[in-house]
Amino acid sequence: MSYEKSLGVRRRLLDLDPGRPEWLRDLSVNLIKVGDVQSARGDLSGAQSSYEESLGVMRRLLERDPDRPEWLRDLSVSLDRIGNVQGSRGDLSGAQSSYEESLGVRRRLLERDPDRLERLRDLSVSLNKIGDVQSARGDLSGAQSSYEESLGMRRRLLDRDPGRPEWLRDLALILARIGKVESEQGELAKALGAYQEAQDVIRNLQGRFSEHPAWFRDFPTQLAGLIGEAEKALRVDSSEPPRES
Repeated sequence: MSYEKSLGVRRRLLDLDPGRPEWLRDLSVNLIKVGDVQSARGDLSGAQSSYEESLGVMRRLLERDPDRPEWLRDLSVSLDRIGNVQGSRGDLSGAQSSYEESLGVRRRLLERDPDRLERLRDLSVSLNKIGDVQSARGDLSGAQSSYEESLGMRRRLLDRDPGRPEWLRDLALILARIGKVESEQGELAKALGAYQEAQDVIRNLQGRFSEHPAWFRDFPTQLAGLIGEAEKALRVDSSEPPRES
């Protein structure tokens, strides 16, 4: 594997000069790439080890310069990757802890540079990951709160660049997540509204960006099904006789 060969070169360079920061960062990035390949091949244990070593390298770097923004972002990426693997291995508590630490780092970065769009996007991604874990653990109220904060980030991004297709797509995905947790909490009318807004966004995208068919393969059908289920549930709910007090 080319990434593993490159990793061996990085290790040999660091044997010559163990404290050189740019080589340490290169090692951390290389370890993430190795971990990504291991994860894709189903070697989750190996991937977690690679990501954790990458995280350790970034922590060493940040001991020297705790406020360096590119190193802080690298730290958050390593934490996200660890959380992804922990979630895939069923360790939802560990995944949530990793994502929450990443979120804390990204909040710090956004506070320092509130106008930088990628900081907003990174924060939204972290909030989605946390919301997904909270939902899987049955914390629907917490998941909804995370998703709604993420939605706020996406709306801010779209205020800055309203026509960016990947941000519109992500907006629709977050709305669908919110609809799901609202439906599971019995808020059927709110869920229907979220699904319908997501559907409107996707239809807008389909009309303007038909060159991205992969974006529209399954999601519109899924949304239509969710809308149908919510409408049916609302009809049933409204037709039930009132309960005796």
